[in-house]
Amino acid sequence: MASQETAPLAPARAADWMFLAASDRDAGGPEILLAGAGAAAVAVAWTSAADPGAAGWRPCIALGNGRWRLEGAGPEREPDGVGIRYRLAADGPWSPASTDRKTPAGPSPAPVPLLPVLVAAPLLAGAGRIGRPVAVVPGLWSGGVQDIALQWQRDGAAIPGATGTCYLPGPEDDRTDLTCLLRASNAAGPRLAETAALFITHAPPQVRGELFDEVFDEGTGAQAVASAQAFAGADLRFAVAGAGAEIDPATGLVQVPTDRLISGERVVVTASNSGGAATRDFLVTVEPAGHGGQIVAQAAPPPRPEPAGRRIPVMPPAMLEDALEKPLADFGEGFGGARANNVFFGSTSSILALASWAGNPRTDRRVLAQARFSLEGEHAPTCEGGYPAQHNLPVLAMFAILRLTPRLWSTLPETEQARIDLVMKAGLVATAFTSSDTNPYLLAGQKPEKNLRGRQSWRSGAPNFRCAAPATVQTARVYFGGAAAVDAILNGYDHAAFAEELRAAGLSNIAETFGDQPPPAPTGRQIEEAVRNWTNHGNSVADHQAMLVEEGRFTFNKTVNTGLNDGAGVKGRGRMIAGQDGLPNRGRKGMANEFDTVDGKGKRSAASYVTNGYRVIMNWLSVEMANGTLDRSAPEVRDLAARIDIGVTDLIYKSENGYLSYSKGGPPASNNEDWTARRQAVKWGWSYTFGVWTHVLRPYLADG
Repeated sequence: MASQETAPLAPARAADWMFLAASDRDAGGPEILLAGAGAAAVAVAWTSAADPGAAGWRPCIALGNGRWRLEGAGPEREPDGVGIRYRLAADGPWSPASTDRKTPAGPSPAPVPLLPVLVAAPLLAGAGRIGRPVAVVPGLWSGGVQDIALQWQRDGAAIPGATGTCYLPGPEDDRTDLTCLLRASNAAGPRLAETAALFITHAPPQVRGELFDEVFDEGTGAQAVASAQAFAGADLRFAVAGAGAEIDPATGLVQVPTDRLISGERVVVTASNSGGAATRDFLVTVEPAGHGGQIVAQAAPPPRPEPAGRRIPVMPPAMLEDALEKPLADFGEGFGGARANNVFFGSTSSILALASWAGNPRTDRRVLAQARFSLEGEHAPTCEGGYPAQHNLPVLAMFAILRLTPRLWSTLPETEQARIDLVMKAGLVATAFTSSDTNPYLLAGQKPEKNLRGRQSWRSGAPNFRCAAPATVQTARVYFGGAAAVDAILNGYDHAAFAEELRAAGLSNIAETFGDQPPPAPTGRQIEEAVRNWTNHGNSVADHQAMLVEEGRFTFNKTVNTGLNDGAGVKGRGRMIAGQDGLPNRGRKGMANEFDTVDGKGKRSAASYVTNGYRVIMNWLSVEMANGTLDRSAPEVRDLAARIDIGVTDLIYKSENGYLSYSKGGPPASNNEDWTARRQAVKWGWSYTFGVWTHVLRPYLADG
């Protein structure tokens, strides 16, 4: 601006000043900004074009940096606008008023809200597998977000009802892109954002068992080999390569041609789904007719050779094939309050081990596979005693028989043999505790007694509870080489040290059992005291034959009949469905205890309980057979064999004609089956569970 000394002051120009909006003119008026510098005073008046020099000039307050604020408020009405004048010195002249006008800003409007701003993108957290949840992480937003709405999408289309923070993919999501659309809202409105896509698949297939080598006769047509049981997974499709084999892609049933001779050609089966693939292979041999295909157990001398002239019975090929098709025994899943998943597949592990012990190479690979699988921490038996003992027993019996089979035992490295030692010791200690005559619960008169995890034990209950414990102790006797070895283990047992050994070996199922269990489970000190100088119903470990006879007689101690109340049953159950007139051995002693007993709700007659009790005795006899120390000529042993034969014959006959089980007051309680051989064939492994008695144990005992 011009100096006062050199020239008169020019009027203020609109270009040189401007109004800045104030939040409230009545609280001080608008601020005025002069473009030039050096003004010593500024005044504002409400003027009109007709009267630019109107009185009523109001001084402005200096704010610094060329900013001034109007002193006081303006009139209610603004005639034309605001004029402005200034002076350069406090006592100098005023400039002429501006000839143009500007209307000052009124009260500032409320700030215009802004839409939410995405600072960090949302994302999906999850494996992208069917059956496993996926969560949305909403990202970071600015702008005062008040709400974030979600909508899950499959291949870009909204999934009805899927508006939560998590989504569980199902089969309908297989091979699709999963996204989540987010709608973040504030006062200004919504803003959308979408996650990156997550491709959804099934979990990849897993190998769960072996496929065993096959030998067929030439010219016998296509031979079927089931392969699906070797894999676990959802929505599996199967393919095969090698030996000219074909496969049903849906069922995994392999067809191997026998129109040419083959010597150990590898066949590879692939199971796949959207998540990946897994393979298993086996060898196929096709031999000239008459030279192969017959699977017969060849006699091989056990560690304690039988007297000359005694034969080892042969297991029929069909019986072995049925057992070989079953999955490996796995204690990684729960059943009946305990990890006892071997319950429904019978005793394949011990039966196949017995076939290998007898010299049949057909079962060797499967036995070794089961042995190694049972050494994996979460798949190992829990060895807690009580209810699960009956289901642990077949695997422990397999280990004992395996040790009596040098050609297989020698193939196991010392590290695996040492882990088997730990499993067998755990099974021994647990069942010695629950069956001990000095069990603390027994001494205190507490029923039912407790096992190592505090679950019910029933030391003197049904045969499947009672007999499994001494059967396991005697199985350990065979494994460790005699009663003296078992007594030494029990009398020197240190619970804390053994628990640490199990943890160090990675046997997680068993380590959990022997870890710190809360009441009512026993303490380590109680376990140590109960197993020291062990006896069961007065019998010591050395009294193995007397113990077997006593428990076998307890299992098969009733008179053969057609059902409860002379065949009338209770509430229409606990009786035969048909064939009553042809029931063999009627009136003779030897029927299973569980066909005519009681429980907490009254009378009981249940075929499943009968079968479980029989299986304990069958496993026990299999171990004693392999060990060769059972005196089959002893009158008490011959009497026991006769009783068992009556009992098994009775169970088979009732199963073939149908039996309506009655237990725990009747349906809907458990063990009230409509029991038939056809219905139980797969579930209970009918052919080998009873075939081992008919074709192996009965002939063996009769040869005494």
